[in-house]
Amino acid sequence: MLTPQQFFNNHNGRAYDVDNAYGPQCVDAFKLFTLEQFGISNYTCTNGWASGLWIYRKEKPYYQHFIEVSVNDLQDGDWVIWDNGSKDCPDSHVAMFYNNKFFSQKQNGSVAFSLADLSKDGILGVLRPKIYQSNKTKYINIPEWIEERNVYRCDNKTQFATIKPKKFGGLTYAIYNMVDNDYYAEIETLNFGRCLVRVTQSTPITDSPMYSHGNY
Repeated sequence: MLTPQQFFNNHNGRAYDVDNAYGPQCVDAFKLFTLEQFGISNYTCTNGWASGLWIYRKEKPYYQHFIEVSVNDLQDGDWVIWDNGSKDCPDSHVAMFYNNKFFSQKQNGSVAFSLADLSKDGILGVLRPKIYQSNKTKYINIPEWIEERNVYRCDNKTQFATIKPKKFGGLTYAIYNMVDNDYYAEIETLNFGRCLVRVTQSTPITDSPMYSHGNY
């Protein structure tokens, strides 16, 4: 396993065209990381842009090696993905967070790997390699715009109740276990006890609570 510092030291100032398409791109930076860490590089963005690494992430072979975290909880080694039309990344972008900057190719006027100060405007999401994940508690956050969210029994996964994020301005729960390849998170609610809730694109898993209500 390479630490974020080792990945930076090994590749800073160098350029790589991992997929042999269009020369060195920011996507090649991400592919280089997944190749060196997990032996995976045979995938596409699906939409032809770096943004596809996030939009179609759950279809990709690398996804099992990452967790999703909040942009407000960045640590060295996190991979950040911007949408098309972003302030500093109009063509979308992907870069590794390192030393409070962003490390990638095709940025800051350089084709090769470099560190850049980039606006967080337009960030689609953040992927944290599980190899950089600490053993501390993780939290699932259900945003305030969701009226209701089903909860399921732990033993047979049948839906039996709902929680109401909108009523409380969002809900956060400590995660006790991830179930069915991260399809569900096992939580404990004040009204229903231990149960399962679906993990979706709209319910980020973070290292710290995003909302004051819930149970953690």
